[in-house]
Amino acid sequence: HRYFIRPELIYPYATRFGLNVINSFIVIYIPIFLVEKGVSPAYIGGAISVMALIHVLFDFKIGKVIRKRAFKPFFVLGFMLMTIILVGASFIGNAYLLLAIIPFAGVATLFVEPIQDTFFFSLVRKAEDEERLYPIYSTSNQAGRFVAKVLPATVLLFASEKFAYLSVALVLLAVAFMVIFMKEKDIFSVAECR
Repeated sequence: HRYFIRPELIYPYATRFGLNVINSFIVIYIPIFLVEKGVSPAYIGGAISVMALIHVLFDFKIGKVIRKRAFKPFFVLGFMLMTIILVGASFIGNAYLLLAIIPFAGVATLFVEPIQDTFFFSLVRKAEDEERLYPIYSTSNQAGRFVAKVLPATVLLFASEKFAYLSVALVLLAVAFMVIFMKEKDIFSVAECR
């Protein structure tokens, strides 16, 4: 598709893909790992609710701060934090410390989620292009969720849950490096896309 021959549009696709990878991993695999360690499903549900509450309370506020700045530093910060959190989680044996990972991972996604669609629209200036390209861009949701389900499942066939965390961390690290090497001409501040 023509979407993928425009290098600048690969970046919003990749960042949204990465966001869906970690969000799906958090709500699918981390609860399974915690239940296997004996954590009550009620506590797990509570941790996921705290993560959702963090987004409800701070999405708009963080998005407002980012509107005065460029996208790149926040994407890099968010994906690097997600990577560090998952790498750290792979070495944690205590189930209740792992439980705390869920809200912390939610905080890391706050640096990416509020500006995700704005980033895409800043790179697509014409309304007809928006209508034509947005459906392709939105397939990053399904692609991210698919990878978040299949990659850890495949890893778990051959290795422990530690490597499931590390495999997802590797995907997020790849997205972070892609953003780090994003050309400045491909990046606009939120203010520029108004």
